[in-house]
Amino acid sequence: MKPIHSLLTAIICVLTIQVTNAQCFSKKGRCKKTDFWEVQAGAGLLPTFLKDRTQSLMPPVLLGVNYRVKPNISLGLHVGTSVSEASRTIPGETEPSLHRNHYTTVGLRAAAHTTTLDRWEVYGGMLAGYGASRVEVRKIGSEKSPEPVDEYRKNKIYLSAFVGGRYAITRNIGVFSELGMGVSVLTSGISWRFQ
Repeated sequence: MKPIHSLLTAIICVLTIQVTNAQCFSKKGRCKKTDFWEVQAGAGLLPTFLKDRTQSLMPPVLLGVNYRVKPNISLGLHVGTSVSEASRTIPGETEPSLHRNHYTTVGLRAAAHTTTLDRWEVYGGMLAGYGASRVEVRKIGSEKSPEPVDEYRKNKIYLSAFVGGRYAITRNIGVFSELGMGVSVLTSGISWRFQ
């Protein structure tokens, strides 16, 4: 056998092994089949109160933990918080006032996941959440007040759907993005899997 043929054969064998290892890594990076925990930390790109023309003082942040019950089913708990403010005119008042909303949400989730997209995973599901707003009212204009002149609370239970995707950077670390209601309409962040 000529030396060039031996060299080409060796290169082809090495490349085949590398491709096989890369595919194996991709599958491992995507997910273990079942019985593992995943922690997510993210930031909201579109706040829930965007339609109210609020100014974000603290961008929405999210922390969640999910448990993979079956290869394509997970259950989770997510907590989020944000601080925003907007100018509002209270009925009966002539001057607008500044309303600062400290919003916190807690939600239980159930999601269905794909398991065949290499390093990508697409998921979607339902969320049952509890949202709590603590709103501080401050005077603005000539009688600007640094301290709140009034405070009220609004609490509500809500149901929401969500859809998202995760890309596995390594076997345990990935990046994700989600669309749904909660502390933010669009959230992106990083996730860690404990396998």
